[in-house]
Amino acid sequence: MTKSKGKSKKRKKQRRSKLRKRIILLICSIIIPSILLILNYNLSLNPIASQAEEELLAKTAYYFKNFEKNKNFYDEYKDSIVCINVSHSKELITSYDPNLHIENGNIAVTDRAEIAKALVLMGKSPKYILLDINLDSIYKTPNDAILREAMQLSSPLLIPTTQTSKVHNQDKWPVKFGYASFNKSIYTNRFTKFSLINDTGFPSIAAQMYKDLNDHIIRKRILYFTDNNAISWNSIILNQRIKPFPKYNAQLDFNYFDLKENFNKLAQKDIVELTKNKIVLIGDFNDQDLHPTEFGKIPGIIIIFNSYLALLNADHKITLTFLISLYLIFFFIVSYFFFDFDKKMSEKIYKLVKTTKVFKILSKYSINPLISFIFADFFKIGFLLYFVSLFYYLVYDIHIEILSTTIVFSILIYLKTIFIKVYEEHAT
Repeated sequence: MTKSKGKSKKRKKQRRSKLRKRIILLICSIIIPSILLILNYNLSLNPIASQAEEELLAKTAYYFKNFEKNKNFYDEYKDSIVCINVSHSKELITSYDPNLHIENGNIAVTDRAEIAKALVLMGKSPKYILLDINLDSIYKTPNDAILREAMQLSSPLLIPTTQTSKVHNQDKWPVKFGYASFNKSIYTNRFTKFSLINDTGFPSIAAQMYKDLNDHIIRKRILYFTDNNAISWNSIILNQRIKPFPKYNAQLDFNYFDLKENFNKLAQKDIVELTKNKIVLIGDFNDQDLHPTEFGKIPGIIIIFNSYLALLNADHKITLTFLISLYLIFFFIVSYFFFDFDKKMSEKIYKLVKTTKVFKILSKYSINPLISFIFADFFKIGFLLYFVSLFYYLVYDIHIEILSTTIVFSILIYLKTIFIKVYEEHAT
């Protein structure tokens, strides 16, 4: 009788111990996905595209050519814009060294008299004007005063700058400026990713357009970014909705006007009617300002407009469905490994990697558990996250950071194994 009572108490103790262990693992399975969400959010804020992000974009652009996001949406937006090419409208000026204040020689810049003429002809007719020309103070021309006066009488006007904060020549020109540069990686110089605002809080040209035209302000909070009151990403993979810019239409006419030869020779009433309530894009469409992307070379002015379209289509906003779905995926992956549903898969992978030369070399150092961790859990999780990343890019334009997330996952699983071992030893 005493022995049976003792066995009964032991079984109860084991059941309680097992239950506590499962409760602890369940709590961890609930908390860890939140940590992984925060990790992925912060990793995504990196303004420089990683090699994985660029490879993902390039592969989906190639293998998913007919997928909705990889189509060219030029026809959808062409009636809302007027494109003006400045590549053939140049004037020769003398450039000066900004530090030594000496002449550097002659340089060809966009003819500012022709720009001023176009602004006067359009008047207040356009909804917005994006002027993608260099107005740096080191390039002074005899026509600066004419251009400045024309700007004061025009529709809202925005000019890109590559400077990272409030530019020193902003007071010289009566226009708004927006940051319009992108960070290249060591792997490629393709335009893949852009930031809404930079580290100094200076808005990108797309964010400034978004504010002016749609009354939305991108702000940096302490730990995150917001679009008005909605949580948003600050760096996003740019979905080039116009890709590449079609130079000719079906009638083999240009889809843009040449500033000097075409546009400025139109009657003013025709120009007013043409640009009425439209966004006017003035920039270089076929000469020096072409940038390589996964979809071919695209004019810089169109990339800027594509960046604005990304904000207009809420590509940067973090939706509730995104958060919940990714949380649940992380939860199921953590639970799958924490509650040992993966044992059969682990055994198969372990048997497979045991035959590899790397395994045999590492096994000499008596670190078999660590080898098992690297070759089993790491590759299983990486394999699963690859498809998760592909899905979220195709649906949400967001790249789930595979390598860092896989490493964190694998470390947690390894720590879980140690915890269970220590816990069971203590329970017995």
